[in-house]
Amino acid sequence: MTSTPTAGSQGIFKIATVALIQVQTVDLTSNGTTYDVTVMSGLTTPQWKAFIAGLRDWTIKVVGLYDQANDTVQATLWANYLAGTVNAISFSPNAGTNAFTGSALITTIPLKYDVKTASTAEWDFQGTGPLAYA
Repeated sequence: MTSTPTAGSQGIFKIATVALIQVQTVDLTSNGTTYDVTVMSGLTTPQWKAFIAGLRDWTIKVVGLYDQANDTVQATLWANYLAGTVNAISFSPNAGTNAFTGSALITTIPLKYDVKTASTAEWDFQGTGPLAYA
């Protein structure tokens, strides 16, 4: 079976049901911890450590052009950040066919202003609870 790559430009990032416009990149990271459950065996031969699955977490970083005047979602994100509001987020990497969904808090909003380029904003989210994919 052959696979078909997805162009990055097909991505859609939403807060609730409203798309954030002018998004340039989305970095989604899902992490899993493990717990070392290795015990003494009394053997002299080389030993292997044993692990069990631990807790999971996820983060998402969204970078786009800064435009709070024309993008109402950007203004909403700023207000949610100040209030500590949990955001319902979704990210579809393939034009809405599939999506990662979950609830997340905004942890940082770096704004970048440079005379040589367009102003950008980043929104760093920490997932709270599971990250689903359908």
